[in-house]
Amino acid sequence: MHPRTPVISALAAIVGALGAVAAPMDPATKPEAGSPSSIRTVTIVPAARYGAVWVHRLLLGAQWREAWSTPIDVPVVDLDAFDGGLTPDREGGGYETLNLHFKSVNGRKWVFRSVDKDPRKKLDRDTAEGWIGDLAQDLISGSHPCAAVMVGPLADAIGVHEASAQLFVMPDDLRLQEFRAIFAGRLGTLEERIEKRIPGVNKVLNTIALFERLDRHGDEHIDARDYLRARLLDILVGDWDRHNDQWRWVRIAENDQQVWRVVPRDRDYAFSRMSGALPSVFEYYAKPTVGWGDTYPPIDKITFAARYTDRRFLVPLQRAEWEAVTAEAVSRITDTVIAEAVHKLPPPMYEQAGEQLERALRSRRDRLIDASREFYRLLAREVDVRATTGAEDFEIERSADGSVKVAIYARDGKSGERAPNPYLLRTFLPDETSEIRVYTMGGNDRVVEQGKGTGAILLRVISPPGTSELVDRSNEASATKLYEPLPLPRIPKKQLAGALEHDAQAEERRAATLPLHGVVVVLCRSPKLSIPAVSGIPTPPREPSRMARRLHCTLPWRIRMLNEAFLWLSSCCWEAAQQQKRGHPRNVRRCSTSCCSASTACTLTTSPVGSNHTPTPLSPGCRETA
Repeated sequence: MHPRTPVISALAAIVGALGAVAAPMDPATKPEAGSPSSIRTVTIVPAARYGAVWVHRLLLGAQWREAWSTPIDVPVVDLDAFDGGLTPDREGGGYETLNLHFKSVNGRKWVFRSVDKDPRKKLDRDTAEGWIGDLAQDLISGSHPCAAVMVGPLADAIGVHEASAQLFVMPDDLRLQEFRAIFAGRLGTLEERIEKRIPGVNKVLNTIALFERLDRHGDEHIDARDYLRARLLDILVGDWDRHNDQWRWVRIAENDQQVWRVVPRDRDYAFSRMSGALPSVFEYYAKPTVGWGDTYPPIDKITFAARYTDRRFLVPLQRAEWEAVTAEAVSRITDTVIAEAVHKLPPPMYEQAGEQLERALRSRRDRLIDASREFYRLLAREVDVRATTGAEDFEIERSADGSVKVAIYARDGKSGERAPNPYLLRTFLPDETSEIRVYTMGGNDRVVEQGKGTGAILLRVISPPGTSELVDRSNEASATKLYEPLPLPRIPKKQLAGALEHDAQAEERRAATLPLHGVVVVLCRSPKLSIPAVSGIPTPPREPSRMARRLHCTLPWRIRMLNEAFLWLSSCCWEAAQQQKRGHPRNVRRCSTSCCSASTACTLTTSPVGSNHTPTPLSPGCRETA
């Protein structure tokens, strides 16, 4: 045997590090069942699996590996005494986190969230058990194990309703019932679900339910200033994973109005790092993924995950209001507040990177006003103005300076009486906004446009047919466009039944990816190249994974085009070889130079002579040859 070269040794070290899986807690440190319920602490390593040699760190990044590998002293949850006593209710969790919900004797609700994540839950079985699953697991090292405990003091200072997370270890206790095997000895955070305990709250909804409710109720609205404060906090701590399920919304009666305020949750990706060769490439191409640092990443990337809520709930804010909220938030994030937040870390973790985190937070605090302005400009460029399904009046006035004022008044559907005050009023400026899209939602609405202005801002009115009246009294009729939303597709039952039937050639088309062993497959068609279906290829041993298809779709279109061309040529030649091995005569199709180079024999095998198989039709750009 030849001795291992340094490269092989390095690769072996990487594979070994990726495959290492540590238990959530050393069994020797687990509290025994039936032990005293007094408060006690244990020493635990958050996740030793993320320790890595220098080659591993070079390729996959240093991330927060030191924090994950540091022993820390953590209290054990006392299920008898905490909040009067905790009883497990149900298991929850999203795509990565293990959640266990509790009810306390005092009537409160708590959730225990695992610190370590399992991204393999998002993958199909074959992918999760392979190298892609190992890579996805290793990328969890980019998230800080104690990020959630640092966010609480910052949220309190800004004035955001957010529960403070506490670090605990779950005991090995019979009272965990059927959840004991999964959660006993696991490190996690314990957070209260505070939505119903906020003073004045009379209703709680998730984001999708709130969208639907606001479509029907013009007398309820979002507190845009409150939501902006929450978004500024997200930007400050680098939390890019703010999708729709990361919010809860509480309704409070104020001054005879029903106002909705936001309650953020789940700070898994605050302070997350994306260093190393492979994570840096992933960060570059993945839109919402950003790394933590002293400065801010592009504002469209760090805010991308919450684009739907941002573009709906921040519309009422003028620039002056926006900057006032930002200035107030910045003034509240003092050096003392930052130090208090970072000191929530366990002492060993603070000794490692506490000063670095404080310095980065102070730097980001000082740059937050500029980042907020970029955020405002991003949302002000193209604005969606949504009404409700009720009857409303839209007053749109164009001014000589190019600005456009939009006011929406609720109107009684029976009497026609209009509310005295608009529930939305904003003036859009041409140096900020290029396009306004008004959605009337089909409630017997009236849209009146007037004024002698310029067409600097394009107005698009989207209205269901026969539900709105548009009156244009302005001198810029060409700057207003009227649209009807596309109707929902109606598929005939026979056509739908046929589409649901088994496709006999599906396995054959999937087999065209066999030369690449299912690592990359064609899912996103390039506009420059289409791949014909290839017949007569045996079924591959297994179908390519969803992760492989997703990886292909994140590539730039030029790389996808080359990949698809390689797939096409490989499948053609492989099929021809298979047919020739079986001794079948072939009809050869040669592709023209528009598909491949003139020197390339790009052959597609059709049906063998004498067979009953229907030949594959010629694809565009190919011709028959003898």
